[in-house]
Amino acid sequence: MKHVGTQAILEEQLRLANITIDKLTRQIDVLTETINDLREQLSLKDQRIDDIHTSLQTLESSLASRNADLAKAQRINKGLTHLIENKSEKMPPSVPKEKVDLKARGNNNAKRAMHMELTVIEHNADPLDIDLNQAKLLSTRESIRYEYIPGKFIKHIYHQNSYTYQGTVVRGKL
Repeated sequence: MKHVGTQAILEEQLRLANITIDKLTRQIDVLTETINDLREQLSLKDQRIDDIHTSLQTLESSLASRNADLAKAQRINKGLTHLIENKSEKMPPSVPKEKVDLKARGNNNAKRAMHMELTVIEHNADPLDIDLNQAKLLSTRESIRYEYIPGKFIKHIYHQNSYTYQGTVVRGKL
């Protein structure tokens, strides 16, 4: 009978030990999740610290370059004030240029420049096969051609007009 009582006591202790092990296992799982969450938060904070550190370095470098630019501008300003105060450094007012004599000879006693007579003639190139009252002007392209007749030049300016007419683009012929 002692044997049955001892066995019941041991079985009860084993059952209580299993319950305790289950509770501790659940606590370990909860604590593991907590540790993982804290590690994740820590990595996010580390990343944010790195971002803040890089932005701080960028700001420091821009501040240093701004200070260098400011110091350069101050040196230039100081130099200019010294030049302005010094009367010997002031430039005299500019003298108007003399008119050039067209008949004067240029470099190495070359002949004077010859100015040819230039005549300008303008031509409009509109498309012939459409009604211009119904067409809408899109653009005008200018083409310049020169013709030389001994003693004079003729400058021909052609205006090629582009129109939209019934959904198509129509250009005049040059």
